[in-house]
Amino acid sequence: VDKVLVSKMWRVGKLCNGILAGCVSVTAGCASMETFVSIFVGIIGGLVYMYSSYVLLYKFKVDDPLHASAVHGFCGLWGLLAAALFATEGFSPTHAGLVYGDARPLAAAVVGALSIIAWCGLLSSLMFWSLKMFGVLRVNLQTELVGIDVMEETKSKGTVRFFEMVDGSKTLHLSSAMEKVASSSAVEEALVTKPSVA
Repeated sequence: VDKVLVSKMWRVGKLCNGILAGCVSVTAGCASMETFVSIFVGIIGGLVYMYSSYVLLYKFKVDDPLHASAVHGFCGLWGLLAAALFATEGFSPTHAGLVYGDARPLAAAVVGALSIIAWCGLLSSLMFWSLKMFGVLRVNLQTELVGIDVMEETKSKGTVRFFEMVDGSKTLHLSSAMEKVASSSAVEEALVTKPSVA
């Protein structure tokens, strides 16, 4: 779907996350749904992943590089509701789902979903607030501008050697190059004219 409708190219990360999204979506109801229904639920899960990932990044400005919130959070919630919708009487140990005439599983799933959201939201808020109070929630400015992946990887001698081989030079030191980038006037100017988040 991403290749056809969005990016027009194959993206391995999107493909792998789409597969994971389908797996996460069918996990809650895998023992209580027919096989053909689980395929449908997995496909919908892939679409839930794509849409929620887009909304989080572009509407709410949440930078989630691994798209874990979309894959595990939103697809997990969809899977919880799907199990209550499509549970089949012959498979389900309790009741059939809403599609087969019983609304009790859906009511229980909604209560469960709200409980999970409240529990995770409260504990996460406490944890992030504590980290912010101790000043360890964010990385330093240089690392934020250059990128934490670059700064962490350059601590490895193997990574520096790799960049030396690519560059063909024995004098390349990526960490010192990054320090120059982070202290350049262009970066300082970017900090002064920091764009506002809409």
